[in-house]
Amino acid sequence: MDLCTEDVLKNDVNVARLRKILVTRRKSTGSVSSLDSDAGGTLTWAQLKVHLGDPMVRAYFKKIGLEPWQLRSFFHLLQVGDEEPEVEMDQFIRGCMRLRCSVKNIDLMAALHERKKHEMRHCKDLKCSIEEVRVLVSEFRQKHELGNALLV
Repeated sequence: MDLCTEDVLKNDVNVARLRKILVTRRKSTGSVSSLDSDAGGTLTWAQLKVHLGDPMVRAYFKKIGLEPWQLRSFFHLLQVGDEEPEVEMDQFIRGCMRLRCSVKNIDLMAALHERKKHEMRHCKDLKCSIEEVRVLVSEFRQKHELGNALLV
């Protein structure tokens, strides 16, 4: 995390109040384990959605420049497969700070680079799978031809 984001976390009253509300309510509902109590626990979209039912929480998010649809998109980006993503409270707050900042070219370049790496790994895996299928088909043909030769 950059120093600017760290300064905002420490000095932005709205961010501090929002974090306190989220952590306090999570602890009061028993959603935070004893291991997580110092860090503030984790947060899922389902849990945040409940918090967003409170006009005060929505107002704090609005004060820091975030709308519920942006928060939903944030969790959607974290999702892998069907499993609901969980994010640690401090990481969530840091992510919110990054969401409200304007995107820089380096951020876009980094995202494109990550996507390209992912596609290259996927392509490599597909090539390996195709080669395995090719070998299996070749072996099957050889056995089939051998079986036909024995029948003649």
